[in-house]
Amino acid sequence: MERQLPLVEAIADTAPKQIKADAETFVDALRRVESDPGLRDDPDVKVAVENVNRFANQACNVYERDSGI
Repeated sequence: MERQLPLVEAIADTAPKQIKADAETFVDALRRVESDPGLRDDPDVKVAVENVNRFANQACNVYERDSGI
């Protein structure tokens, strides 16, 4: 999580309107999950995480890598 939080914070800081609320939900959950492990099973958090990951992959190509393979 130490490496994930700054990445998701950067996404939330620059997120377009259609994904902003989900990105902020994701960041908030990452910040609180150690003290509230139940957030891992929260359906709203799960949906937000899925939406942010989908958007980052499809719209922003965040996960594209030039692996050389």
